[in-house]
Amino acid sequence: ITTKLVELCQGTMDVRSRRGAGSTFSFTLTFKKTVDKLVAEDKSVKILEGFEEQHRPILIAEDNAMNRKYISKLLEKWKLVFEIVENGAQAVEQATKHQYSMIIMDLQMPEMTGMEATQWIREHENPNRETPIVALTASTLLSKKEEALNSGMSDFLTKPFHPGSLHEVISKYITLNQRTVSLIEKTDPLRASTSPIDQDELQKLYGDDVDYKRTSFQMFIDTSHDAMDKLSKMIQQGDYLQIASVAHRIKPNFGLVGLIQCMEQIADIENMAKEEVNLEKIKVRYESISRRLQEAWPHILREAKIKENKI
Repeated sequence: ITTKLVELCQGTMDVRSRRGAGSTFSFTLTFKKTVDKLVAEDKSVKILEGFEEQHRPILIAEDNAMNRKYISKLLEKWKLVFEIVENGAQAVEQATKHQYSMIIMDLQMPEMTGMEATQWIREHENPNRETPIVALTASTLLSKKEEALNSGMSDFLTKPFHPGSLHEVISKYITLNQRTVSLIEKTDPLRASTSPIDQDELQKLYGDDVDYKRTSFQMFIDTSHDAMDKLSKMIQQGDYLQIASVAHRIKPNFGLVGLIQCMEQIADIENMAKEEVNLEKIKVRYESISRRLQEAWPHILREAKIKENKI
């Protein structure tokens, strides 16, 4: 993967190896010297106040309950009309009955995947053959994006995403009223330094909407242990396909509560399962996530405003 990235940047890779000592990998990239001055980061965000012309609702197809809740809250805030289904088969069924302004389609769903549903909608007579369809996925691979676009999708959104990213995608296909306001950082520096939860990430996800944030944390509390138990069971059984599937499905949930390191480690498990690496390595990574989750649990309860109990 590293070699391909370097080659895409017109660079070269080099390796030096000595028996008993190990290997050293390096790369060389050449860039033009810029005369442009650094520009201060724009700390403004766009807040949707409503819509000018939304003649038809948005259809959301997503099997992950936390993601459904997160998207629903955003669309409600923005006064957008929408419908939600939980798999690709239901999305196809709705697409044959109603016309939508756009469809946001998760790629990995039961019964029928997002790409299969999109291909059906594009190839069969229905009111949404020309409707914009946005891919929603936890995968960051460029190959997955290309595959989604080749299936007939119009755009791509990676989970977990911030409100601004969803706003930007919707704005491409629906005319919206909006205003720009300053994003006020209210993160407590002491709290941020002592908590395993990324407070900056929470600020980007939820802003000052405390109830919205608590709802996500409560859903995580209700589902995370069962999800981790299921992942553990699949690892014990050595079922690489299910390990990758479960890891892919629960990965965004950790991002929605600011457990970024856990989310990255679950992504590692997903990738290792796809490559069918030694199960012991996957077990070590799983144990590391479990320890981090145990350490983070009091902080998670605090964010949800729940009295701590032993787990």
